[in-house]
Amino acid sequence: MAASSVVHGRTVVGTPGTPVQLTGQPSGVVDWVVFTALSTNTTTVTIGGSNTVRTAAATRNGLTLAAGASSPSLASDDLSDFWVDAGLGAEGVSWTAGVRA
Repeated sequence: MAASSVVHGRTVVGTPGTPVQLTGQPSGVVDWVVFTALSTNTTTVTIGGSNTVRTAAATRNGLTLAAGASSPSLASDDLSDFWVDAGLGAEGVSWTAGVRA
């Protein structure tokens, strides 16, 4: 079934190494979400589950995006499944999600 509406938001990391959970679950069922690293980021951001951490490449967990880069469309039914970490505080992602009523 196709999404009936599109919602969007922004998630910013306060403390590097402490992932931030997406909040603001819309009413309805989320079908997909796309993340875009903020163009003002000076380091990469990492997106994934609760164990996501943006550290040295050898120990990094999650999908890493450089400033301005976008993820593929990721299937999910709940935005709170996603967490974001960044190399510096005040850096993060914007996101867009398709939602079914």
